Amino acid sequence: MPADSTPLPVVDPATLAAAVALLSNPTFVTALAGPALLATLGGGTPTRQVPTVGAHLPVVHKAAKSSTSDTYGTYWRLLVRDLGDKSQNAGRTTDLKALANTARSEAVKRRNSRDGRSAEENCVGALRAYFRCAVDDGLITTNPASAVPKPKRQPSQRRALTAEEYAELDAVTRSGGNDPLHDTLLLRFHTETGARRGGAHAR
Repeated sequence: MPADSTPLPVVDPATLAAAVALLSNPTFVTALAGPALLATLGGGTPTRQVPTVGAHLPVVHKAAKSSTSDTYGTYWRLLVRDLGDKSQNAGRTTDLKALANTARSEAVKRRNSRDGRSAEENCVGALRAYFRCAVDDGLITTNPASAVPKPKRQPSQRRALTAEEYAELDAVTRSGGNDPLHDTLLLRFHTETGARRGGAHAR
């Protein structure tokens, strides 16, 4: 054997197989080298874990003003109910459109309601605000709710009383009820100031 030759070590086949299996395990390699080193060797950057819609909701609530949470809280809970287990970068505009339709169909029917249009409008606003936070936090690059249209507002159904209607109301107020004088003063107060019921209570 030449003087510069070094004999190769004898490796047990079972030991070699165990080492190969260990190095083939991504979890072991990541723990050994670290994600930053692996990303450098691979020419990329570490992948950021994007939380689910439901997991990020407490962050959004904490960042929002109390008035915003009061207005949008119902629709954020609806978002979590239907899409809470999805990653935020998996949110599609079509899914959010369907969610706004759901908010409209589930809206409480009241005498002065408008077929759930207000609920749909508030839902779209809530979705835009929610995913805007995700954009601000760098979790997603675009807001999928920005393409969800808000319903067109219908003309207001409110109107002022005509002179004839007011005269009839005034006549009934002066002649009926348990305290016509008090009622007449209240009617006069609201007529002159335009205040709502709370304004009369405050006085």
